[in-house]
Amino acid sequence: MKVNLSLLVGAVVLIIFIGVSAFTISKIVKRQAQEAAEPSPQPSPIEGFPTASPSPDTLGQTSIPDIQPESGISTDTIRIFITNPNPLTLISSPVKITGYTNLTSGVIAARVKDEQGQILGQSVTDTCTSSQSCSFEINMSFAKPQDKTGTVQILSLSDSGEQLLESLAVRF
Repeated sequence: MKVNLSLLVGAVVLIIFIGVSAFTISKIVKRQAQEAAEPSPQPSPIEGFPTASPSPDTLGQTSIPDIQPESGISTDTIRIFITNPNPLTLISSPVKITGYTNLTSGVIAARVKDEQGQILGQSVTDTCTSSQSCSFEINMSFAKPQDKTGTVQILSLSDSGEQLLESLAVRF
């Protein structure tokens, strides 16, 4: 019975020791996590430290130019940006072509061509006539190509004829 009692006391002491150790380790880990989360204070700038100056003298210029270059895009420029499909994307019929454009005619055509330039499909749609970009969407079916690659083209249609705006390579 004495052996069992001393064994029981030893087990209780061991359990208490493990509990206290685990509690101490968790407090240390919490403290380290808090210290890591709080940024350390940064020293203030040293007096007399050089600062950037936008003056012409520091740039090696003797005077500021009278005329500044223009910035931005001219609204006279017709632009188109195809968002779908992406270049070299695998497409199948029917294909959905989407993007943004600013046109003066308001009519665009989409074409799918094979490697030899043969038109496999074409579709026409109206779009806005504004200097601001607007979105377009064209759903088009096209003939089964013999080649593995081709192009998707977007053209502006107006009274003066067709104007190729954008062309991108695709896979079939």
